Amino acid sequence: MSVPSTHHEWVPFRPAAGVTESQLLAAADALHTDFLAASTGYLRRMLLRDENGAYVDCVAWRSRADHAAAMRDATNHPAAQAFFALIDDPEAVGAGMRHFDVARQWP
Repeated sequence: MSVPSTHHEWVPFRPAAGVTESQLLAAADALHTDFLAASTGYLRRMLLRDENGAYVDCVAWRSRADHAAAMRDATNHPAAQAFFALIDDPEAVGAGMRHFDVARQWP
């Protein structure tokens, strides 16, 4: 069985100073509903949180090209800009945005 081409975006971050979790989650929901779900090649998303208040936004795309096109669109999308405004610099968590392609997957 062949593995469908999948590209994953991994973005560790902390909320910006003064941002509550409810504000962050509301903006994350709006980003999903108003932008990501309508983007070509979007597959799924998980927002992960650790015990120290750090988050990872993990988004799966059909391809690198689909991801790149969506990121170009995000620069002008209100829901994307609202979410990005609530997060601190991803470098503050120790590793900036990274991208991975699926090497192998199991059910």
